[in-house]
Amino acid sequence: MTPPDPYLRQDWQMVRGVPMVCAFSLDWGRIDTFQSRPDDILISTYPKSGTTWMCEIVDMILHEGDAEKCKRDAIFNKVPMLEFAAPGKMPSGTEQLASMPSPRVVKTHLPVNLLPKSFWDNKCKAPHHTGHNLAGAGRTRTALVMIYFEQ
Repeated sequence: MTPPDPYLRQDWQMVRGVPMVCAFSLDWGRIDTFQSRPDDILISTYPKSGTTWMCEIVDMILHEGDAEKCKRDAIFNKVPMLEFAAPGKMPSGTEQLASMPSPRVVKTHLPVNLLPKSFWDNKCKAPHHTGHNLAGAGRTRTALVMIYFEQ
């Protein structure tokens, strides 16, 4: 059996009073200084509450329902997670987003108080789904139970 990756097993870090896994909190300055664009679309949800489904729907809308265009890549490349970082394994979400053409779809599980200020300054769009909004409100009890049993 392969030993667990030491990067993934690091202790959680505190970011402005919010506990966060290392893969999200690494080099927090890249998140704070992230520059959104006015035509960015922000998908902000709790984990396990339909985020990937919403990303696929938005991607399909942006490509006018063309299923072949939507098969161009894996969802984590088409819609990068803003806060994700896995050094040496794949580019961070901020790196992926910086190299993408507009309009970009940005996925996040960050609480609203940790979102980069540029999302507010640029008045980025944020689709709503089943009670989810820019603050990430949603089916919290269901999401929390699912997360608990997956650990």
